[in-house]
Amino acid sequence: MELKQLRHFIVLAEELHFGNAAKRLHITQPPLSASIMQLEESLGTRLFDRDSRTVRLTSVGKAFLPEAIRAVSQAKATEEAGIALATGKKGTLQIAFTSSMIYRGMPEVLEIFNKTYHEIQIRLSDLTVMEQAEALRNKQIHAGFSTGQNIPNELSGKKLKNDSFVLCIHQSHWAASKTSVHLSELKEEDFIIFSRDITPSGYNHVVSMCLRAGFYPREKAHVRQWITAALMVSKAMGIAITPASLQRAQLKDVSYIPIEDPDTKTSGYFIWNPNALSPALTHLIDLVN
Repeated sequence: MELKQLRHFIVLAEELHFGNAAKRLHITQPPLSASIMQLEESLGTRLFDRDSRTVRLTSVGKAFLPEAIRAVSQAKATEEAGIALATGKKGTLQIAFTSSMIYRGMPEVLEIFNKTYHEIQIRLSDLTVMEQAEALRNKQIHAGFSTGQNIPNELSGKKLKNDSFVLCIHQSHWAASKTSVHLSELKEEDFIIFSRDITPSGYNHVVSMCLRAGFYPREKAHVRQWITAALMVSKAMGIAITPASLQRAQLKDVSYIPIEDPDTKTSGYFIWNPNALSPALTHLIDLVN
């Protein structure tokens, strides 16, 4: 049984006239007759009673008609779904992000993408920089919004707009009233900082800033994400050096003070595995700038 035979059967069942059905199908009557006969042979029963003047559906033909229509309709839907997947108009994308990317344009990009490609589902995962790179290499996710300082080996990426590091302190802190602060003034403070094992680039950047100011930071707590550091600051559990974009989180009792240091810029990248591109992912890459 072939889909072509089912389509021929449906049209003939609607027309009940071989000539008219052949005309609708843009074929001649002999191929149509042969197709119907082959279908009947495969089913082991007659679907039409016909003579020189009339064509009528048999009782089996009448019962089989809705099944044939359903099968052809499902095949068409399956074909359309396949075309949509192949052209990147349908599917699912697994996207990872680091917390500060929520405040660095990621939601706006995804909103535009969802409006443009509303049949592509985005699933988000909160992963650290290292976790994103590993997941991309293993093809467990499709892309990531990363706060890493560079594009990891074996991966491709687009550089995002720079952010700036600022001092994140509780409003009761003595530096909260200052317009800027030099890191050398903070050598006696307790720092909330990234774990070296989890995000070495973030850890090294903050430590190198402190070393240039003449001291090694006193590490009170280690965190996995910037937003965790800011939340701990809001409870007066220490100070942190965080991206300025976290100000958009509007955490209560937290102040952000510019740092007098030439290396306060922090990078960010949209990254993906060049060996795992798909049409849907390519559409998203094109939207990121």
